[in-house]
Amino acid sequence: VVKLINSSSYISSLYISKSFIIILTLYPLALSRALLTLNSYIKVKLLRVLFKLNLVLIIKFIKFNL
Repeated sequence: VVKLINSSSYISSLYISKSFIIILTLYPLALSRALLTLNSYIKVKLLRVLFKLNLVLIIKFIKFNL
């Protein structure tokens, strides 16, 4: 029974380490891809937000000065 448990734990640890290695190799690739797409998305969003903010500030500035 102990031998069986040891072998099963060994197999499971081997499986975990294998999957871990796969995750370690694939995860950075997926992460970098996601970051690139997210980066462009965030840039667009930020530009839009900044543009709106600038418009609001400019309008307030003009109203305040008039």
